[in-house]
Amino acid sequence: MKAGDLYNGSTDEMKWDYIKNFHKIMEYMEDEMNYPLMVMKGYGEYDKVNFGQPEGHSIGFKDRETGERVKPSAFMPNYMVPEIEAAGNEILTSTAAKEIIKEDGRVVGVKAEDSNGNSLYIKANKAVILAAGGFDYNEEMCKSYLRGPLFGSMVSPGCTGEGILMGMALGGNLGNMQNTLGGNVFIDEYVPDTFMDHNVAFDFGSYRAAAHTILVNKHGRRFMDEASPYSNYPDAAYHFDTSNHSFTNIPAYLIFTQDVVDTQGWPNRGDSQPEWIKRFDTLDEVAEAYGINAENLKEEVAKFNGYVAANEDPDFTRGTNPWALGMYPSDDGTNKTLGEIYAPYYVGMIAPASLGTKGGLKTNTDAQVIDVFGNVIEGLYAVGTNASAVLGWTYGGGGGGVGPGVFQSFKAINHIFGYHLFD
Repeated sequence: MKAGDLYNGSTDEMKWDYIKNFHKIMEYMEDEMNYPLMVMKGYGEYDKVNFGQPEGHSIGFKDRETGERVKPSAFMPNYMVPEIEAAGNEILTSTAAKEIIKEDGRVVGVKAEDSNGNSLYIKANKAVILAAGGFDYNEEMCKSYLRGPLFGSMVSPGCTGEGILMGMALGGNLGNMQNTLGGNVFIDEYVPDTFMDHNVAFDFGSYRAAAHTILVNKHGRRFMDEASPYSNYPDAAYHFDTSNHSFTNIPAYLIFTQDVVDTQGWPNRGDSQPEWIKRFDTLDEVAEAYGINAENLKEEVAKFNGYVAANEDPDFTRGTNPWALGMYPSDDGTNKTLGEIYAPYYVGMIAPASLGTKGGLKTNTDAQVIDVFGNVIEGLYAVGTNASAVLGWTYGGGGGGVGPGVFQSFKAINHIFGYHLFD
C-alpha cells in the first residue's frame, strides 16, 4: 500500500495498523481519560492519498469546562503534567539520559546525568520507552542521514538524537532517516555546507502559496507547485545536479509583488521590509543580483503570467491540491493561488527546514525496538520521532507527526502492561 509512501518508508503492516486502530485511542481518551476532542475543520488532507476521509480532518482537544479549543502548546503543561504528577510520578526536566542498561538480554533501566553532572541510575520496573525527539540539532547525524542541508528547524534545540543513538548502541535498526516533516525558511544569505546558521523566518507555505508569487531556482525555472504544503518542500528542494555537484534548487528565489505585502505582510510578520527582502524594478536586476539566468527567468515569468490569465497551471497544477484549496478556497472557480507577477519585484531566498526528523529506530506494531537482525530488543520501546515514522514518507495533514507519536505511545503502554485496547 503506497498511499503516498514513496519507496517503502514504512511497512504495510505498520500503516494499516495505524489506519484501522487509531479511532480506538480517540474513543479511549474521551470515554476513559475525559479528554474531549474536536474536529479541526479546515485542516484537510494535504495530498491526494488513497485512504482516509475524502475531505480529511485533524483532531484537537477541547477544554473540559468551556468547550473551547486548547492550543497544543498549552495542553501538556496545563492538562497532562498536573495529572501525571498527581498520580505520583516525578518529571525530571533537567536530567539527561545517557545510556540504556541491559542485563541478561533485557533492558532494565537507564543511566542519566543531572544538571550538576551527577550520575543517576534509574531502574525500570517494566520497560524503557524512548520519546526524546528527533535529531534536527545534531549536525553530524543530519549530514550523515538527511538528503541535503538543513537551514532551520521549528522543534526544540534539545532534539539532538540521543534517544536514537542510545538505541543504536544496543543494536537497534534504523528506518526512514533521510526524511523530515518538511518546511522552509527565508535566509539572509546562502553559505554552502551551512547548518542552522541562517534561519531568518519560518514559512509554513502560506506565503509562497499566495497569489502573485513565483518560485524559481538559479536557472530561472520553476521546479514545484508553489501552493503545495510545507511537508512537500524538501522533496523538491533536494534535487542534485550531477553536472556541477550542487543542489539545483537550493537556495530558491521567491519573487512576489506588492499585492502579497498588502495581504500577507512581510515574511517575518513585521511591519517593515526586512533587509533580506530585496526590491527590484526589472527582472534583469533580479537576475544580476542573485546570479539567476536572466533569459530563462523572463521567459518563465511571461509563461506563468499566461497561466494566470488562463486560470490554470499545466506545469505543476498549482492551486488544485487539497491543502491549497483549504488555504485559499474559491467559490467562483477562480484559482486563488494564481496572480500576475509584475514590477516592482520583491525577492527572498528560501531553503529547506524541518518540523522534526522522521527517521529513527525501527519498531514493530507494538512499538518494540527491532535490532539489525530483525529481533525484538526486550524491554525497549521507541515512539514519536525517536522511532521510524509509522507512515513512512507520508505526511497526510496537520498533526501528521503528533498523531503517529500518540498512537505508538498507546501501543507501547498497551503491550507493556498487557492491556487489551486493540483486541
